Amino acid sequence: MTALATALDSFMDSVRQQLVWHQHRASSIGEEIAEALALWPVRGASGSPPTPRRLPAADHLETALDLARNEQTAAVAAAIRAVSPFLKWHYGYPPHPRYPDLGARVAFAQIAGPEDLRGSERLLIGLTLVAPWTLYPVHFHPAVELYLPVGGVGLWLQGDEPFSSRGPGAIILHPENVPHATEAKAEPVLAVYTWRGDLQSKPVYSEV
Repeated sequence: MTALATALDSFMDSVRQQLVWHQHRASSIGEEIAEALALWPVRGASGSPPTPRRLPAADHLETALDLARNEQTAAVAAAIRAVSPFLKWHYGYPPHPRYPDLGARVAFAQIAGPEDLRGSERLLIGLTLVAPWTLYPVHFHPAVELYLPVGGVGLWLQGDEPFSSRGPGAIILHPENVPHATEAKAEPVLAVYTWRGDLQSKPVYSEV
């Protein structure tokens, strides 16, 4: 087995284990976890490894991984560290007139998907990384999203609710088309995401 295959299996298994740990919740979060687990990529499923690429925000990855503060997120962090040399970081949004440097301060790396390291047709799995002192502005998308914060304590907003502090070990659900945002303060924020449903429509900022 190659180093990449071993790293991918470790990442997928550790994220799945964390979702299973949260599945006891009798709520929409538990229901979404069940939906995601039903679509979980087959272990060892071949993908189409993209050419690795770094963005400036990825310079904060090691710091964020060092901030994993409990047993579950430490296992995920170790798996991310092993797979990190193979990641293709991207940003993808058009320029934001109020925050012109977001392309250097926010980055995403998709790990499982139709054309990603681990083949997955109906569920996307990847990473979101926000540099310190950065607001990832309010945005929305039709896909249903779960976030598992791995490293760094950030402020998370959803709908009309105020920002709340969430850190490693939490789980966050963003239903389809519900506006949400993430803000990093002194620490970078790293989280694993899953996307289910409409995987074609890209996220857009609510206000520009």
